[in-house]
Amino acid sequence: MKDHTKSRRGCFQCKKRKVKRRREHCSYLDQFGSAESSPCSCPARHPVGRRSDIGAPRRSLEPLCYGMDLELTHFYLTHTYKTLWVRQEARLLWRDIIFLDAIMYPPLLSGILAVAAMHKILTCGDPDSAYKSIALRKQTAALEGFVPLLNSVTKETAEIVYSFSLLVSYWAFASLRLPLELSILSTTVDLELSQDANYSLPTGSILTQFLELLKRVRPTHAVLNETRPLVLTGKLSPMSKVPEDGELPGLDEDTKSALSALDRHIHPLPRCLSEYHASIPLLKMDTMHRIALKPEWGELIVAWPIRLANGFIEEVKLRNHVALTILAYWAVAFHTLEDRWWAKGWGISLISEISSIVTGPWAELLEWPRRRVGLDAG
Repeated sequence: MKDHTKSRRGCFQCKKRKVKRRREHCSYLDQFGSAESSPCSCPARHPVGRRSDIGAPRRSLEPLCYGMDLELTHFYLTHTYKTLWVRQEARLLWRDIIFLDAIMYPPLLSGILAVAAMHKILTCGDPDSAYKSIALRKQTAALEGFVPLLNSVTKETAEIVYSFSLLVSYWAFASLRLPLELSILSTTVDLELSQDANYSLPTGSILTQFLELLKRVRPTHAVLNETRPLVLTGKLSPMSKVPEDGELPGLDEDTKSALSALDRHIHPLPRCLSEYHASIPLLKMDTMHRIALKPEWGELIVAWPIRLANGFIEEVKLRNHVALTILAYWAVAFHTLEDRWWAKGWGISLISEISSIVTGPWAELLEWPRRRVGLDAG
């Protein structure tokens, strides 16, 4: 009888590829760790292991489901990256340059795969799909790698922080429709906002959720603004471009009339309300609506609430009717991004709730926003 010669100690990948094991550790085990080292929580049946940081000492990370990782990587490189920016040169940065950075920096790769999983969840119509558990693991790993970078941004880490901050913004806006445990608004990872680990998202008010979104995102963008000169001279500089005035189309008469009426009402008011865009010309309301007519610059609309003065944000918290009306006019511009999976629902939801709060002469100014997003016929 012939002796049994098959290895009983070979790893799954070697057996699958029919590679004869001639030494104690195969190349697959050297690179990824034991395929049997820990169970995978993903429903799909794929080999799992530990991933090593490229260029860094080997260390254990969370269990990975490589089949799901490959699926999400493919989905990101074929679908998700196209939804993060419209201008082609910026799209290619997301697909090629930023993804290459992510290969070299695993927390950024976790952030990219988390966003791809969120994209899957919101487009497959099944919030309890297999992607939820992997998205939760990936976003936790991403934030745990991102937060320490905020403490001291250097020339070497500036572009990583820039990419991360954009991913956090997409994640934050997508939170409106994500399962609660995936929402950045209820994450237990400390973003230095003094949030309790048991914090849960108040779901009764869109305005409250929007304010929590800003509270989460604004600190990362504050750090980003400090390091912007480093980004402007690097390989991601095309993502920092803003359009020249002559590149933007003019407004239709209906929009011009509505914005003129808004300006007349807010001009005599306290500075925090009348000059909400004072130091940043790009944040002027007419500019926001001109950008909304040029889809390739649409991402800039997201910057408006993130870069508002703290005084204006406080007035929104107090449900000041003037501040809410101004916010509703911005929401009309943001509503033009309704076809983006991460922006869907915010514009119309904000305008609807603001309309239920604002009364008196300011309520009349809300007729235009309501009509433009389809809440009223017109």
